[in-house]
Formats: sequence, structure tokens, C-alpha cells
Amino acid sequence: MSAYPVLSLFTESQLQELYTAHSQAATTKIRLAGKARLVRIPGTKAAVAWASDRQMHNGVPGGALAPSDDPTSAVGAVMGGALTGSKESAPSPCHWIVWPAPQPTLEQALLSHGFVVDDDEPAMVANLDEDEEKLIQMHRLAVAGAGTDFEVTPVEDGDTQALSDWITTWGCGNTPIEVLNDYTVTYKAMLRDLPRSEFSMFVGRVDGQAVGTGIMLYAEGVAAVHYIVTLPEFRRRGIGKALTLHSMMLARRQGYRIAMLTASKDGQGVYEALGFRKFGQQTTYLWG
Repeated sequence: MSAYPVLSLFTESQLQELYTAHSQAATTKIRLAGKARLVRIPGTKAAVAWASDRQMHNGVPGGALAPSDDPTSAVGAVMGGALTGSKESAPSPCHWIVWPAPQPTLEQALLSHGFVVDDDEPAMVANLDEDEEKLIQMHRLAVAGAGTDFEVTPVEDGDTQALSDWITTWGCGNTPIEVLNDYTVTYKAMLRDLPRSEFSMFVGRVDGQAVGTGIMLYAEGVAAVHYIVTLPEFRRRGIGKALTLHSMMLARRQGYRIAMLTASKDGQGVYEALGFRKFGQQTTYLWG
């Protein structure tokens, strides 16, 4: 009997609450690794945000505001310097995640302060509590379908080349170097400080060349799949499918029964074919 939550016991709203709890726990690990500071948003019941000079760490997580909080005032407090301790200017850039469904008042306040939509993705969930042999077989077929020279290798603490391969591949050649550097510093710290039972990274390779990436974050009884990315010239070969099934196998072997992710437009169909279904919508707004 698994000690982890089982999907069949959750309603959609409960899944959204579970995802919020997971995201907050996982985000805390990432932000602390990046040396961001946890700050209160003035005028709210208990809303917190992360303050940092680095883009990936500076912003407000999903589910931060309580139902009784005034979204317009909260956005005004952040733009007034709540994340920097300064009244002179807002932090730049800053992200704000709207979850688990559209929130018109909050989103209008964000737009009026110059935020733009950066990502708008469905949150999806899959059941890992079904026939394990079926999952194993799907994984075998996906790996074989990606080619005889395809393999997935882990990124471990101290393996500078593997981490560099992951970062470069994830960036797909069009990501600013300062962003790549920030991710390198953060993930290097996480690989060093966190056990693989909480955080893991892996690289998909074709004949030794890094062509795809993935990350697993485990918290609150949920295994979350992140950054399934394939280089453009290697897409439509089944590599994304193989990497996703690899992540599902990793989670299942640790006893997890629920896998979650957010899906890009290109990836949603792949995930649906693997048994994922939508249970919420996550929209990321960016300022600066």
C-alpha cells in the first residue's frame, strides 16, 4: 500500500489545493537555492512573494492571495517596491502566477501596471496507481521508438559537463546568457544540497549528444514533471514522450501515485496521450 496520495480520492478543487501546496514547497527549495528572500506583501492577510535581483526568483507564486485580499492593492504594493524595500521603483523583471483559474480583477490590475502574459498553460495530472507493467511497457516502447542510439542519463552533483549539457539544451540556443547563468547557479546548489528523492535532473541523448531535458520535483506527495524540452531539430521523433515516461517511471519507483505538470501548446497532446488530464489553468504574467 502506497503512503502517497492516490488520484481517485481527490476532487478537482482538492487537486488544485494539492498542486498549490506542492508548488509552494517546491518553489521554496528553488528560491532558497537561488538566495532569494521571502517577503510579505503589505496590506494582505498572509501573502508572500520572493525578492531577488535574478529574474527566475523575483515574483509572486500562484495562490499567494487569500480570497479576502484586494488584488488591486496587492499589485500596487508589489509595484511600489514591496519586493525591494524601496518606494522608488518596482523590481525588474517580476513574475506573478495566476492559479488555478482566471481571476479577472487580479489580471486587470496586473495588465494596468504593465504586466504582460508570458505563459498560459493547463495544469495536468496523471494516475501512477494503475498497472505498473503497462507503464513499464509504454516506457520501453517509447525509448525504442526514439531510436537505438537514444538514452537518458542523470545529472549528478559535481558533474559539471552534464549540468552544462542540460542548461545548453534547455536554452535551445535562444535564451539570454544571464538567464542560463542564473539557472546554472541555482541547479548546481540544488544538486549539491537536496537528495535525489526531492529533486532530480536528466538529459536525453542521441548518440551521446544532449538533445532533451527534464526535471523532477517531489513535495507534498506529488511528483511534478518540469522542463521536458527537446532541441528543435530533434522534435517529432518521440523524444519528448520518452522523457516524460522516464519521469513517470522515476516517480512510480519512489512510490508516488500522482504526477503533475503544466503543458505547453506543443506538449499538451503528448501528455494527453500518456494519460494526463487538465485540472486547472496557470497563467504567468511578467513585468520588465
